[in-house]
Amino acid sequence: MSFEETLEDTEPQVDSGKVAEVSDDSLEELLYSNSSLDPKDFQGATLDDALDSIEGKTQLQRLAGWPNDAYRKFMELIIEGNISNKLGDKIIKFFNKHSNLEGSPLPKSTKNGKDYL
Repeated sequence: MSFEETLEDTEPQVDSGKVAEVSDDSLEELLYSNSSLDPKDFQGATLDDALDSIEGKTQLQRLAGWPNDAYRKFMELIIEGNISNKLGDKIIKFFNKHSNLEGSPLPKSTKNGKDYL
């Protein structure tokens, strides 16, 4: 038996009539029924928001409410530069030591900022 014949024998048979009957809501329910994921537990972001973000249709600041602009810009630099948590934490400590501010606008650690995303 050739590869093509084997492939034809193993190809799934799909009833297009049944596929057309499936609504978006029932499909989403089916997808999440076998998963521990909660589709609404992403800080207000949906799967569509995530896909839009991947495709570049939205910016991160639209998906998450940032505590302040410095925090957002810092995390953009960390992520765009692919900075490790360890180096990011050193940058935060340096900034806090030399900024002469009463309270730091930056996260306590880079990991906390990434977790916020």
